[in-house]
Amino acid sequence: AGGSNTGTGAVGGLNLSSALDIYSGTNLGQSQIEAAMPVRIVFDGVNDDGAHAYRVLNEKGEKISDGTYVPGQDNAVTLKVPVTNADGSVTDVSFDATISGSPGKGDSFDIQFNKDGKADNRNGNELLALQTKATVGVGKDGTGGVSMATSYSQLVSKVGGKASQAAVDGTANGAALAYAKEVRNSVSQVNLDEEASNLVKFQQYYTASSQIIKAAQATFSTLINSL
Repeated sequence: AGGSNTGTGAVGGLNLSSALDIYSGTNLGQSQIEAAMPVRIVFDGVNDDGAHAYRVLNEKGEKISDGTYVPGQDNAVTLKVPVTNADGSVTDVSFDATISGSPGKGDSFDIQFNKDGKADNRNGNELLALQTKATVGVGKDGTGGVSMATSYSQLVSKVGGKASQAAVDGTANGAALAYAKEVRNSVSQVNLDEEASNLVKFQQYYTASSQIIKAAQATFSTLINSL
C-alpha cells in the first residue's frame, strides 16, 4: 500500500487465474511474469458515470487495464497484465484479486511477484485440497467425478471384491473338479478288491459246473454200459 493512502481500502486474495500452457511454444513462464512486475493499482474516486474506478499501471506508469468497484464490500476483480514471452509475443495474464474497504481517491497498492512464496501457503493448501476435490472421472462439462482419495478407496474395494470372488470361484471349481474325477473313477477305474472277489466267485462257479458235468458223464456211462 502507498504510504500516503487515506482510505480504508485493501487489496488481497491475489491468484494467477490464467492457465499457462508450457507446451504452447511461447515460453511463457515464471521469469516472464516476474519481469512484468510490479504493477500498481490506483484508485481514482468516482468517475463520470458515478462509479468508483481504479486503474492498473505498469512499472513505467502506463495504464494497462482498469475497472470499477463498490466501496465498503468485497469486490472480486480480475487484473490483466500484459507479459512479454520469450519469443517476443505478448500475452495478457490474468490475476484474480479482492478489493475491500473504502479506498480514498489517489490511494494506491503495489503488486509484486512473491518469488520465494514467503508468508504464502496457498499453493500448499491447494495441494491439500486435491485430496477432496473432484478430479477423477470429471465429465467434459466439468460436472461429476470424485476425489483421488475416494477413487483410490473405490479401487481398493473393487480389487478386494474381485479377489474375494476369485477365491470363492476357485473353491467351487475345485469341488466340481473333485466330483468329476470321482464320477470318472467310479466308471472307468478298476477296483482290485472287487475284481479279486469276482475271480474267486467265478472259480467256484467253474468248479461247481465241472462237478455237474462229471456227474452227468458218469451217469451217462452207467446207462450205456447197462444196455
